[in-house]
Amino acid sequence: MSSDSKIDWLDVEQSLSHFWNSLPAEVRVVSQWTPSRRFSELTYVREELLGSYKARKYLSLIPWLREQGFERIRVAGSSHSGNVTQLGLLLRQNGMEPVYLFEGRGGPPAGNQLLSQLVYGSSFKTDSGDVDFEIPEGGSHPAALAGSLGLAGSLVEKSLEQNTWTTRIFMDSGTGFSAAALLLGLGFFNLPCRVTIVSMTGQSSEDIQDICHSLSGDYGRLFDKPPRIPEFEVNHPPVGPSFGSVPAASLAEVAAFAQQEAILIDPIYTAKLSLYYQQQRVAGQEALMFLSGGVRELLCFQGPLRKWLEQRQSQ
Repeated sequence: MSSDSKIDWLDVEQSLSHFWNSLPAEVRVVSQWTPSRRFSELTYVREELLGSYKARKYLSLIPWLREQGFERIRVAGSSHSGNVTQLGLLLRQNGMEPVYLFEGRGGPPAGNQLLSQLVYGSSFKTDSGDVDFEIPEGGSHPAALAGSLGLAGSLVEKSLEQNTWTTRIFMDSGTGFSAAALLLGLGFFNLPCRVTIVSMTGQSSEDIQDICHSLSGDYGRLFDKPPRIPEFEVNHPPVGPSFGSVPAASLAEVAAFAQQEAILIDPIYTAKLSLYYQQQRVAGQEALMFLSGGVRELLCFQGPLRKWLEQRQSQ
């Protein structure tokens, strides 16, 4: 990526210092960037190596739960989800008892459902009494904002290291919480950008605006100033618009990523975002694209993946 001479990097450095100093020290985690092997203008922001966007949420959510003195925490989500396993482990590491009651998809236990049974033990899918707190599906709670703001801090810090700034940013979205946090964080720096959000749950620009508004008070308490939202748009994926659907095109993109990019991605978030980018791609215009789901998330879809591989081999 070429350097942008219009950026005052000294000002960016000072803003970045203020940004990180306003947040808990543990949320300062900088993600790896990897140039695309297929598209010379594209660079991948490797959030999947950290454990997806949810891993950033937990950097501030888990300490908050501990500070509240909560002991028993109910976790929401599909039992096939990597989030259920990951969060259960984190709660145990921090002295809290995870409780899981929600049903997952049908079919034989596999992948993350098996791992979840190891983590939750006898409380897995059983009515095991009262809890002190329930973490919403996706970990989307105001206490997770500080951790999620690290998405923007990481992006700006990496740009500062390279003395470059890329204005076109592509991101996938589920609940919209991480997308809103990215917008709020980027707005802090007032750098020119346009964020394209591809919603896998059918959300609109107004929905993302509403989430930003709902978090504005928490943002103000962290930074002592009102939020500013940069330019953004919300679109839907070109395939499998219903949440959780695993179309053949997504699995084909997972395979293409593995073989051509040497990266394993998930089929319901990252693969669909990649397919959207390819439809909108402008050769020569530099862009950043977040990769949110990797091996852990791919394990959630062993059944569809196995079926797709069998069909491909039979052709």
